[in-house]
Amino acid sequence: MPSLQEWTGGGETFLLPPGARIVADGDDARLLGASLEAFAADLRTITGRELPVVAGVEPSPGDVVLDVDEAVADSPVQAGGKARDEVYELDIAAGLTVRGRTPAGVQRGTQTVLQLFSLDPGHVEVPTGHARDWPKAGDRGFMLDAGRHYYDPDYIEQVIRTMAWYKMNTLHLHLTEWNAFRLDSPAFPGLAHEDSYTQADIARFEDVAARYGVEILPEIDLPGHATAIADWAPATKWSCPSAANWFERDFTLNVTKPETEATVAAILDEFVPWFRGPRFHVGTDEYPTAGAQAQCPELVEYAAQNGYATTADVFVDFIDRMNEMVKAHGKRTVIWNWWDHDQDPVTAPSKDIIVEAWTGDHQPYVDQGYDVINSDSRRFYITPLAPPGGALLPDTGWINSSFVPADDAAVQGYLLSRWSDQAFDQPDSYFEWFAGRPQQVLADRAWGGPGAPTNFALEERADAIGAPPGVVTDVPAGAVPVTGDVYASGEPWDAAGAAEHAFDGDPGTFVDLAAADGGYVGLDLGAGNETRLSGVRAIPRPGSGLARMVGGRFQGCADGPDAGCTDLAVVQWRPFRDWLDLPVAGAGSYRWFRYVSPDGGHANLAEVRFLTDAPSDVRTVVRPPETVRALGENVVTVELENPGETVVDGVRLDVRARGGLDFRTVALEVPQVPQSLAPGERREIEVRMPLGLDARPGDYRLQVVTSWRTGDGPGAGRAQTVRTATAVLGGAPVALTSEGGVPIADGGRTTVSLTATNNAAQPVRLTVTPRPPDGTAVRPGALPVRLGPGQSRRLTFVVDLADRPGVVQLPFETVVTHDRTAYDGPAATVSLSVPYPNLSAAFDRRGMTRDDDVAPAWLGGGIDGDGSSISWDALAAAGVQPGGTVRHGGFDFTWPAEGGPDHLAAQGQAIEVGASGSELGLLTTGAYAPVTGTGSVHYTDGTVTEFALADPDWHVAPPESDVAITMTYNNYAPVGRVDRPTYVFFHTVPLDERRTVEYVVLPVSDQGGKFFHRIFAMALR
Repeated sequence: MPSLQEWTGGGETFLLPPGARIVADGDDARLLGASLEAFAADLRTITGRELPVVAGVEPSPGDVVLDVDEAVADSPVQAGGKARDEVYELDIAAGLTVRGRTPAGVQRGTQTVLQLFSLDPGHVEVPTGHARDWPKAGDRGFMLDAGRHYYDPDYIEQVIRTMAWYKMNTLHLHLTEWNAFRLDSPAFPGLAHEDSYTQADIARFEDVAARYGVEILPEIDLPGHATAIADWAPATKWSCPSAANWFERDFTLNVTKPETEATVAAILDEFVPWFRGPRFHVGTDEYPTAGAQAQCPELVEYAAQNGYATTADVFVDFIDRMNEMVKAHGKRTVIWNWWDHDQDPVTAPSKDIIVEAWTGDHQPYVDQGYDVINSDSRRFYITPLAPPGGALLPDTGWINSSFVPADDAAVQGYLLSRWSDQAFDQPDSYFEWFAGRPQQVLADRAWGGPGAPTNFALEERADAIGAPPGVVTDVPAGAVPVTGDVYASGEPWDAAGAAEHAFDGDPGTFVDLAAADGGYVGLDLGAGNETRLSGVRAIPRPGSGLARMVGGRFQGCADGPDAGCTDLAVVQWRPFRDWLDLPVAGAGSYRWFRYVSPDGGHANLAEVRFLTDAPSDVRTVVRPPETVRALGENVVTVELENPGETVVDGVRLDVRARGGLDFRTVALEVPQVPQSLAPGERREIEVRMPLGLDARPGDYRLQVVTSWRTGDGPGAGRAQTVRTATAVLGGAPVALTSEGGVPIADGGRTTVSLTATNNAAQPVRLTVTPRPPDGTAVRPGALPVRLGPGQSRRLTFVVDLADRPGVVQLPFETVVTHDRTAYDGPAATVSLSVPYPNLSAAFDRRGMTRDDDVAPAWLGGGIDGDGSSISWDALAAAGVQPGGTVRHGGFDFTWPAEGGPDHLAAQGQAIEVGASGSELGLLTTGAYAPVTGTGSVHYTDGTVTEFALADPDWHVAPPESDVAITMTYNNYAPVGRVDRPTYVFFHTVPLDERRTVEYVVLPVSDQGGKFFHRIFAMALR
């Protein structure tokens, strides 16, 4: 995997002898470097053989020879980039020889060797023959958006290793975004996000990449996607909102300023040398296009004064200047295509730049004379967005059956792009869920060998080969499906939806039960056939069946088809039209297994395989504790049993663990295991899984590989079983939580209470330190507390704020100490609110413009943060005037006046009321997505009640919403009028009219980030 281009079988097998060596001549050993030892380690993991690496000696029969030889016949393809560098030949006869034209070709061939041994039941014997293999595309890999979302370094290491396993060779690391700069250098204090990569982290990634022949293509995206840089260097900002706030606030750096060029040059000079590859990506996508450029006087004047034919040529010139900065470091520049998207410059970027085409096909840029990488968003984008995800995914069926790499020297290759938009805080596993299968399919088809009939068949081939050595997977290789009698909760919708289709091996058929809710389909294994599962694989029904699986549960039932049932796996995120891998929780054995669809799901499913351990000479059962704790013993019991009638010798145990959410590796303490098991003998091995105070809550995947000798002679192979299990760390080792609600600091003083909880198994010492902003004083300045296992303590601080209305963010930091070792502990931020006298006094944003001036200098982000605004003229057409009365739902609201702030972004502001009524009314809207949050009503007698507020997007009016104002269009700073319905929504909050309302505290959005309730008016009745 990928399939070989050419293979001629020899009709025999080659047995890797115990005394075999890995041999390379001296020059080749220097060229191959660390990849020699990496290959030896992987081969040892798979075969159990210790093959020493020797250089400069003559090979003997049985040796594995790695040979860099320019005499290897050239690749037959004309594709550009690395395509012609990775051809290799594999000869298997009395020995095994991998011969490549370059070190990269040898590295690709070693992965073929490892996969061949993985497929052998004894892991030491492979077929003889001759292979000649080459890729049809140069760059084969994907882009990882580590700018919006921080990926754990352990995950990135696993990504690199897995890429190499499938002969992918390029990892494009997108390292900066509007919300974070992810490279941390002491030369630029304050620029990097707290979750970022140091130079040591990058060196670690580069070391792993070198071992496996993967190029890291780093990207610092400029001049767009650069809010983090603009905030760090304010001199780089625009004064005109149409250029600044293209997608986010201060999204684009001001390319007309010398300060910007100096800042960019300094950043590139610092970070380009951190990376070892020959190329460096500087982004250049999604800066303002023609309409927005025309709305920016600063840019228009600069272009005219400096002789540019168009404003778009200013940006092209900046691209060329960045190109020279990169070239000064001996590297080649890569950019996204954009300079000709919705704009028409007279000039074009230098032809020595590589263009990564994403807005469409690569051919237009080939025709212009560029070398190109294809990352067409229509075909190769993986952008799940917020959970349950699945917003933009590639069609793996099309990639498998229809995609053919271009045989053109200008086409460097093909990369998937894995974007993290609107999912910044999701775990690494969220993105892996959507990306794993497309990566396998593209790897195979970009290599371009003989294809599989379907993407499902291709994925099954990948599953049979398994993951690369040392990588812990959700479902173990070698697991087999259980069989039994099919049962279901009811009749199908029609014959096409029969329950048997879930188990017929045909992804083209599916289950569709007549009843929408509570449906299930399963297998009865029969009396006495109870078994435990090691994983679940499933394929959803196409079309509507994808969304209908979210929340679906795979269960084991002990007492009947629908009795005594336990959830073993749950579909958390939207599935896709490929094989889904789901890990199982629990070690119980069951007779009945079933899939239970969520309400409305009709039990829609194309295929399901309940997988169990294959029969073997050594039965292995993994029993993790029900829950694990930081600083705890966390004993995982591994039970080994010989059910046969002969002695099993040479038993070995390899146990690994990683975080189920973040892929962080866990070091385990594995004791010595018995070297042999007598017939009927059973042993229990206690493996300890130590988790420190920096452990992250969630699932932990355990993988146990048991291997043993399969014969008596020295050439005997090794059989193995792979077992998996899941352990759960239920909460953070130490937690710091604030009380609900927003404290009101009336008169400038209030108290803040936090609760510290030790969830670890041993005592800890916690020091909580407030970090107040200027103008705020907190007592005490630090509060130490000792917490026993499971103990909670309430901590109280007195806070004095400046007596002026507003919301103050008060962060608290902690240090946790155990056994004289200190760790950065949990953090908490408390919002404190000093009341405003009325709603209009709290207005802090401007979001309404006139049609003849849609991009005034004061606009900022407008309503949505991107420069969109409500039109005063559209409001007038709807009967609403500045400062006028809006009557709706029995309320008389006062609409904001023109000429100043006209709304607020709700984030916990307290608004004085001082009146009684039966209802509170609000006029609001949301942007980008439904916005939810919880506010509170405070009465003068101390009573507090909460209310929920849910705003749809301002361009969507669901049937359940109450629309107070409807407009036919809105304004957008870059282009002017945008014809689409625009809404203001009406909400009511019930009040206790016997009491006087003192304050109303507005909600903080549950979504965070740029999602706010925009509030225009409030009234009582």
